[in-house]
Amino acid sequence: MQNATYLGNGLILARTRWDGHVVVPGYNVDVAIGIVRDGIHEPWTTRLVQELLRPGETYVNVGANFGYFTCLGARIVGSGGKVVSIEANPHVFSILMKTILWAGIVDRVTAYNRAAYLHSGAEFDFTFDYQYIGGGHIRHDVEASAVQTGTPFWSPEALPHLLEADGRWNPSRGLLNFFKVQSLALDDITAGMTADLIHCDVEQAEPFVLVGARNLISRSPRCKIIFEWSGYAYDHGNEEYRTAVRDMWDLLVKENFVVRYLKPMLHDNGAIEVSAPLSFEELLTSPHGDYVALRKGQDPWG
Repeated sequence: MQNATYLGNGLILARTRWDGHVVVPGYNVDVAIGIVRDGIHEPWTTRLVQELLRPGETYVNVGANFGYFTCLGARIVGSGGKVVSIEANPHVFSILMKTILWAGIVDRVTAYNRAAYLHSGAEFDFTFDYQYIGGGHIRHDVEASAVQTGTPFWSPEALPHLLEADGRWNPSRGLLNFFKVQSLALDDITAGMTADLIHCDVEQAEPFVLVGARNLISRSPRCKIIFEWSGYAYDHGNEEYRTAVRDMWDLLVKENFVVRYLKPMLHDNGAIEVSAPLSFEELLTSPHGDYVALRKGQDPWG
């Protein structure tokens, strides 16, 4: 039965529908709500991971957040499997560590507080809002002159940053906080490894992550990939981002992958639904959501 326990210091230990345990902060209102209230986060993606991953396999979770999918993957692969868990935000990573311990999966999880990227050793400026901490991202050019709001949490003092001039709350407004983080390439930390499932949810930086894992993908014959995508990001991205998207697509084509859109729904019997294989042109106009890439011949929907 799903339940939640207060741990102190604003932290909640939530038990999931699939009998795992995840630590989340009470101030968070994007990722934590589903985990605490419903015992599940992104049910369609949860089901997809459950369908694609097997005991004894290796799961790479990039953008691990508080550890929901890290815990799910670790429970599936078991003590004979491996999980690589990567989270850039140090404020989130400190909670991810608690999830790994409370979930009893420290024996199979290797966690990195780094930003997965094309190459290792770069330094990035990130921005995030504690309340919507799942949406932390590299600071865009338009945010370069922004200043930290001073108070990190919703409070009477924070209201001037959250309300319009007429006193109306605008849920799209946030409280800016910043941090710096070093990058790593998956290829640099997975030498000699193969991956059975790579799962990326890093606020549209997925092309950089996957291109930085080209060798891992190439030497992993059973590799499957789940990645977040939005055609909007391509339309509004700079040339570096668009180049990374094209390089990602070329890599997937070279490695004989097909890409499908995971529809954000579950049927009454719990089944998921995916689109037909997408062309590059179709991908560029596709909506925000999760996508799955599978090699031809290993595609259960093919």
